Formats: sequence, C-alpha cells, structure tokens
Amino acid sequence: MKILVVGAGAAGIEASFVASELGSKVFLVDKFEIGGNYINRTCIPSKFLIRFIKGRNIQKALKLAKREIHLYRRNIINELNSKDIVFHKAKFFITNTGFKIKETSIGDVSKIILCNGSEPIVPNIKGKEYLTYSNELLEKIENYNSICIIGSGPEGIEMHEIFSKAKINTFIVEKKDRILSIEDEDISKIYEKILENRNAKIILNNSVIGVKKVGNNFKVILADSSEIKVDCVVSCVGWRPNYEGIEGILKNNRLVVDERLMVNDKIYAAGDVVKVASASIAKIQGNIAAKNALGMNKIYNFENLIPHTIFTSPQISVVGIKENDIKHNKDYKIIKLSNIDLKELYSINNFYLKIILKNDLIVGAACISERADEIINFFSFLISKNVRLSELSSLIPTHPSIYEEILDYLKSK
Repeated sequence: MKILVVGAGAAGIEASFVASELGSKVFLVDKFEIGGNYINRTCIPSKFLIRFIKGRNIQKALKLAKREIHLYRRNIINELNSKDIVFHKAKFFITNTGFKIKETSIGDVSKIILCNGSEPIVPNIKGKEYLTYSNELLEKIENYNSICIIGSGPEGIEMHEIFSKAKINTFIVEKKDRILSIEDEDISKIYEKILENRNAKIILNNSVIGVKKVGNNFKVILADSSEIKVDCVVSCVGWRPNYEGIEGILKNNRLVVDERLMVNDKIYAAGDVVKVASASIAKIQGNIAAKNALGMNKIYNFENLIPHTIFTSPQISVVGIKENDIKHNKDYKIIKLSNIDLKELYSINNFYLKIILKNDLIVGAACISERADEIINFFSFLISKNVRLSELSSLIPTHPSIYEEILDYLKSK
C-alpha cells in the first residue's frame, strides 16, 4: 500500500514512521525542509535556546542552538532513510480530481494523511508588518536591549524566558487580567509572582493597538494610549491550522475529522491542522491516523492523558482535569502541596503541586518546579492506570527523593 503524508513536522514524521513499520511505501511531502516548524522554527529551537542562553549573548546561544537543531534533524532524516521513506520538498494541493504535487511523480496512493501543521495568527493592528513571530526567532533575533511580547500564553512565557536569560529588558502585554489564562488561576498567579520577583514588566488588562517604526526602534501603542519603545515586537497571540492546499475539503472553514481522525474514506488528518495543541498530541494523533489509514480501528481519546509543559524556569506542567473544570462539584477533591510543606531536606524554591481527585481516583495534576516535567509524567502514568490515592501506599520510591516527600504528604491526606 502507498501512503502519502503531507507535512513533515511532529505529526507527519510519526505518521510516516508508523505507516512504514506497518509495511507501507511512504511518501512524505512538505514545502519546507524535514522537521516543519516543530524542529526547525518553534518547539525544538525554543527549548535549545532556553538551555543555551544562560551566561551567553543571543548570537552565541543561537550558534549552539542551530548546531543542535542540525544534529536533531539529521538523526530524523537518517531514520526516515533507514525506513525507505521518500521525502519530496514540494507544495501539495487537493483538486477536483484528486491531488497535485508540483514537480514530483508519486502517482496514485491508497491513503493520504494530512499533517499540514499551523501558522501564527497575525493580529489585526496598525503596523502589523513590523511584528516578529516565534517561528522567525532563529533568523531575526539579535542582541536587543528591549523587547515587547504580545500575549502571555505558553508561547509568550517561553519567549520571555529566552529574552530575560539574555538580560534583555522584556515587556509582556496581555489583554486579559492574568497571564497563562488557559491554566488554572492559582498556576497563573504563582507564576506571575515569580516573574515579578525577577523584575518582569507585565502589563495586564491592556492590548497593543499599533506599532510604529521610529528610526531603528519601534513604538508600541497600547489601548490605554500609553507607549513602549523597544527594539523588537514579538507577537505570541496564538496559532491557527494551516489549510493551504486543502480548502476544497473544509466544512464551515474547518477541517472536520471523526474520532478515528478520518476526513473521508481516503483522507486522514493529525496534529495542528486538526486542532492546534502540543507536539505530544500531534505525535499520538499521527500514530493513530497512520494505523487507521491502514485499516485499524483506533479511537483518539487521549487528550486528558497527555501532559504539557511550559519550559520556563521553573517549569509549568499540567495533565488531566483542571480545577477550572470542576469548580463547585462536590465529587472532586483538591490537594495542594507547596515547598513550605516539604521536609527541610527538600526546602526548594518555587515548588507547587496540585492533585485533583474524583472519589479518591487521581484525575488531574499541575506542577510548578524545576523538575515539573518529570513529576507530571509520573502523575500522567497514575491517571492512565486509574490509580487511587489510597493505593499510593504500595509505591516505594527511591530514598531520599522528591517523590518520597510527595508520596508521604499525599498518604497523610
């Protein structure tokens, strides 16, 4: 069977691997290079920059990050080659008679898996042509003195992490009344306090209405008529699915899939083109779409089991049901643990853990910690296995360890 995968980002690479391992001849197409935004412009680059920026200027950190990205991408390419997956750098279009790929001779295929990814939302403001976006970071970033970030979601907070580590004066403008508004209010407020203690300039309940170029700088005009003068303005207001080339199969301007990620009997879809989310979700969707394209019957229902992490310092990690979802519901119980609750051996700074229970069953968790990604993966596993709080006494962690302290605290509740 011949499978065509459109888009070589997180979802497309995973779909290609799975389809190849299941015996299909796979053609992978992307108008850019292998890796998409995921490897080349956003997710992986930001993580490498956060790792390398401390103690270095932007240009040195960029050089190190680009080297690691090259090695990362080369490993992916080697693995694709080892599985005999054919890559074409070309544009893809769905036509009235089928599909079209410029300058290739792929021929007919049995199934198509759309992994077109996403693109930044462009704010409707005056001077939007002066904005920089996170997917341009590796090409446009310089040794600035000051930067304005529009938006304080996960993307904006990670951008702040990069710039603040480079000792660049950073303003964050957010139209809502708190940062990280997609997270629970306690997570937002705790992290806002952490940023304020680092002299972050956070402007809430306000919005950018225009950007003007003044010499080599930019003047950012806010809704309350105040102004900020900076060297660069980075827009982090969100992403939208990339529908380029597939407009003909949209319904009400959306790509509609069923629970098996099927668009129709020939086309499946995965990743941000379905719903803009995280690379983890894109990968599991790519896996499921490939299996279903090959005749399996896998249902995508993992969203509450997939953790996401904001790679700041400390990290912010969340999995499962949020407190916002269950307010005033008496079936749920919430346990909160902070660094002041830990024993003296682990009197670490900026530690916060919240566990959400439903009739003793662990159904959600959120963590702020330098090791939040490790801790949340532990709770993600507990949620996936339907573990109850009362069953934690059977777990025996390493002694001494932060997990021992967490479990001792939870056993006492």
